[in-house]
Amino acid sequence: MNESPQITNIIEKDLCYKIQGCIFNASNKYGKGLKENIYQNALAEEFLKSGLATVGQKIINIYSFDTGNKLGTYIPDFVVENKIILEIKASNFTTKQDLEQQRLFLDQKKLVFIRGGEKYGSGGEHIP
Repeated sequence: MNESPQITNIIEKDLCYKIQGCIFNASNKYGKGLKENIYQNALAEEFLKSGLATVGQKIINIYSFDTGNKLGTYIPDFVVENKIILEIKASNFTTKQDLEQQRLFLDQKKLVFIRGGEKYGSGGEHIP
């Protein structure tokens, strides 16, 4: 029997569990096969019911560490409690390219996110 490894170093563990619960509730209610914007709206309702503060389609400016110049903008599906960036995907399967993109998002160390007018590295460190 293959057992899943236990993940013990989850950042914002309680918040992540609440988000997962909202995702499962929306998924169980609406099933598979709908467009992504329908799941996004359903998830927004679940977040509201659970009391989680969210901002949908928030514009986040990305700046170069080297020059400080704006590189572009990133618009995630949700920012939850101003702590978690959430991207949702409505698909019946996950491609190798999808997995690689997700890994790159998680591994990226050269980006700066702007929150509340202040700069933060992707690891959460404040950048003066």
